[in-house]
Amino acid sequence: MRRAGIVALGVLLVLTLAGCGRIAEEAAEEVVQQTTGVNVEQDGEKVTIEGEDGEQIEIGSGAELPDDFPSDVPVYKGADVVSTSTLSDGGAKNFYISLQTTDAFEDVVEWYKSEMDSKGWEIEADVVTTAEGSSSAILGFKKGEAETSFSIATDDSGNTVITNNVRMP
Repeated sequence: MRRAGIVALGVLLVLTLAGCGRIAEEAAEEVVQQTTGVNVEQDGEKVTIEGEDGEQIEIGSGAELPDDFPSDVPVYKGADVVSTSTLSDGGAKNFYISLQTTDAFEDVVEWYKSEMDSKGWEIEADVVTTAEGSSSAILGFKKGEAETSFSIATDDSGNTVITNNVRMP
């Protein structure tokens, strides 16, 4: 799925960036689907890639959280959803989300620690580093058999980028 999705995304991006318009986008989507079995849809700046087994990736402006994203994993309020993906691995389901906010790095880290604690998650990893004006954190949590981790960092523009990986049994 990952390789096919990358190929699909590459084809779509090349045609879109070349300014070929909607007809070329639709043709590229059809070719990718027939070649790889991966369904690709582009809606404005959002690209959705869906595999044969229901795996799904959304990238770009307008990406949304999956409907079945766990309700006990908080999503930072006011953050923009940059990308999401859902993959099945045996009996487990893996969710990956990427968010971006203009809020301060320290505020985001403290918010996640507090919210995760209030939702019954136990902290297992808490690593924060700051060097040369750049900050990053790795937070890991466990609740029963479920696990989640957050990578929080500042980017070159001063935004705070949040990447969350959730594994639900």
